[in-house]
Amino acid sequence: MAKNRNGDRAALRRRVGRIALACLITGLAAACAVPPPFVKTRDSNYGQIGDLQLLHVHLATPPREGWQPGAQVPLHLTVYNGGDAAVTITGASSSGASAISEVSADGTRGPVRIELDAGETLSMQESDSTRLEVDGLTSRILPGVSLPITFTLDSGEQIVLAVPAQVSSDPVVRSR
Repeated sequence: MAKNRNGDRAALRRRVGRIALACLITGLAAACAVPPPFVKTRDSNYGQIGDLQLLHVHLATPPREGWQPGAQVPLHLTVYNGGDAAVTITGASSSGASAISEVSADGTRGPVRIELDAGETLSMQESDSTRLEVDGLTSRILPGVSLPITFTLDSGEQIVLAVPAQVSSDPVVRSR
């Protein structure tokens, strides 16, 4: 009997050892894996046109009742030019709004034109002196609901992103 128990224990140790080795290899492979370059979250989107990356693109958190038709909505994004040459975003538009504007520090509104040198990163948030706004929404936008926005480069290339209104557990009260 003792011989049989020892044999069972040895077999069990081998199985446990194989399982532990498999877990270790799986864990190391997962740790070494390269994550995808863009991960869509529930309250922002990401995209790329050539060497230009559009990162964490989202509409500002709406008030409790949502962004209403006709509203001017802050558009947040970070852009990165990973190429060797300058690139310019020459426009942005949406079928769900009358216009998308670049707003300067003095409140002057104009067409979107964002110039980026090679390797440059630019973040545009609603509190920045120069920012982007979606003008004249055609329908109500609630947190998490997306608005299609087309970004156009000086090369003529375009990308359309589904840009969501940011989700917050504590919606802000806005006067817009």
